[in-house]
Amino acid sequence: MDEIKLAESWLSSIGFTVVRWSEVERLIDQCLHLIAKGNNTQKKPTRLNGKLEYIERHLNERLPSFMGHELIMKTKAASQLRDVFVHGIVEGFDNEVIRMSKIQGKEKDYVREVFEVNIVRLNNSQENIDYLIGGWSDVVGFLINESDFNS
Repeated sequence: MDEIKLAESWLSSIGFTVVRWSEVERLIDQCLHLIAKGNNTQKKPTRLNGKLEYIERHLNERLPSFMGHELIMKTKAASQLRDVFVHGIVEGFDNEVIRMSKIQGKEKDYVREVFEVNIVRLNNSQENIDYLIGGWSDVVGFLINESDFNS
């Protein structure tokens, strides 16, 4: 495979992952809105970790059997890879691995992190996003049904 076709393959897979992540975030925002509406809360968190903590806290109050902890942990893990894909710079690639670097903005000093993502990890991340979309869709459905019942 020539270098251009190989780059297209990596970048289209990464782009697909990023675009699918948008659906996960939309579902999380929908959950956040439905919970805040049910609690008559105007102020909602804006950062992903804050949203996930808010959702978990409020769903645990409303639905003790909520299995959201795994969903939230998988969401956090997927968001880390998404962050590398969105904010990282391609350092190099071959048939097996793409290397990307990202600046760690929270550190006092200039810290450049390098990540290697192999094709198996990339495929697993896409399967994980499918799981997240299904899980968050179920939570949205529960919240919509709950709000219809309480209306």
